[in-house]
Amino acid sequence: MTEQQPPHQRVVAAIAGPHNRSDRALAAAIDLSSLTGSQLVLSHRMTDEDAGSSIERLSALASELAQKHDLDIVAEVHDDDDLADLFRLGPIVACVASSKGTVYEGDRYVGSATEYLIGELDCPVLVIGPNDDQRGLDLDCVVAAVDPASSHTDVTMMAAGLAGLIGVPVAMARVFTAGESQPPPDANWRTARVEDRHEIADALIELAGPRGLLALSSHARSGMDRLTLGSVASDVIARSHTPVLVVHTTEPG
Repeated sequence: MTEQQPPHQRVVAAIAGPHNRSDRALAAAIDLSSLTGSQLVLSHRMTDEDAGSSIERLSALASELAQKHDLDIVAEVHDDDDLADLFRLGPIVACVASSKGTVYEGDRYVGSATEYLIGELDCPVLVIGPNDDQRGLDLDCVVAAVDPASSHTDVTMMAAGLAGLIGVPVAMARVFTAGESQPPPDANWRTARVEDRHEIADALIELAGPRGLLALSSHARSGMDRLTLGSVASDVIARSHTPVLVVHTTEPG
């Protein structure tokens, strides 16, 4: 018997549970898998108690969706130590996950499971936030949010690639704070000015528009602070009405 060759690339949908955000994350993952011709992996972080029921439930869902959408869809369960196994059968185009965008003691955090994925997976994570009312990737643009304090090459490349797949324009966005000089208008740039840094997330969301996807950097750091998202990224995910593409960039730390 000829050994089956691994798929060229995969899209991973992190299925957290039976709620609306997971449904919307799954719809976006199906669209992304179809656009890229990738295998779709329905992934669930299991516990010892639910391992058997999780794989049975996910396998049934994978079979149903594969027939409905004519896609190659499989189910996998893993624990925290097995995240590397997600890369075992091929490179990951992106991981799609939902987030509660919970607020703790005045500081915004992405839901712990999603933040863990962003910190641990060396691939983009497409996040469906608590206010995301889109279903799938019905978008009219992709906007790369540029942070002048760090390199934004990866973010702009990912944004351009996704925009090309969907067939929508790509734009660059930057929010200026008080005291920063703002360049002359440019057709390829969307800019705004705010008085306070806490207003940056809302300004970026407005620049993206009601059907625009924002792509931004996670600013993940190596070492002890690896799981920390930048406050702007966390706020954007918590408030955005469309998916947010978080591009993992590791800085020295």
